[in-house]
Amino acid sequence: MAGPRIVSHSVRVLGANPENVRRWAGSAALFGIAAGSGVLFIGECLPPAKTDFFCKLPVVGNYWKDYAAKSEE
Repeated sequence: MAGPRIVSHSVRVLGANPENVRRWAGSAALFGIAAGSGVLFIGECLPPAKTDFFCKLPVVGNYWKDYAAKSEE
């Protein structure tokens, strides 16, 4: 007779287990950073994005505030 069999049940969410998530997390983060940077780069030329988003950035917002003031004159 064989002893009790140990079965490990891995949690799967939408077909991904923790090992796969850990393996792909770095690539997904880099892709997200690249996609977000691309959207911000393209969105920079839109006037509503300048006044509503870029001017409100804490460190570099003054760059777009000066640019928006010059374009309004």
